[in-house]
Amino acid sequence: MLKTWKTFLFVGAIFVALFIVFPSVSLRFSSPLGTAAEANSGDATIAATTNMRLSPASQSVYQGSSFTVDVMVDNASKLGGFEFVLSYDPAVLQASTAVLGDFLGSTGRAAVPVGPSIDSAAGRISFGGFSFGSAAGPNGSGKLATITFVASGSGSGSALSFISSRTTDDQGTPQTPTLQSGSVTIVTALHSVYLPVVKR
Repeated sequence: MLKTWKTFLFVGAIFVALFIVFPSVSLRFSSPLGTAAEANSGDATIAATTNMRLSPASQSVYQGSSFTVDVMVDNASKLGGFEFVLSYDPAVLQASTAVLGDFLGSTGRAAVPVGPSIDSAAGRISFGGFSFGSAAGPNGSGKLATITFVASGSGSGSALSFISSRTTDDQGTPQTPTLQSGSVTIVTALHSVYLPVVKR
């Protein structure tokens, strides 16, 4: 019995000596778990890609009428500015104006339009905006701009296609959004026929 206790005390003394002389031994046992936890907590979240699209994506309008198309953004992150060039068939449509939507200045930043610049012969409209202020730029989805067109020509319709576009965050860092273009179908208006009223 005494021999057993002596053996136990001897083994215990060896372990105590190891922890005193080599204190890093205990850290070596626990470090793999700590490393995994740190790696998991440090995983970067993959940001969703900013998307620029037209709304409605397609619509039917009467020949000779005016109509609007909104330029929307999705998955914006601290949006500070944007610009785009949109093309259309000048034999069918004419762009008349473009104005800023409410999204760019929705966090209290001052929003300033750039353009529009309209090339009626080529069928292109360029427009954009930037913002400034102490608040962060907006996140998420919203309306960047509203474009007004006139269905002035003859034809069955026209594509509305983004030629180029860019967004920036509120620090001026450029981004290249994905794009979703649209289309317009022209409908010929039906003429009313009035019959004479016959009185007896």
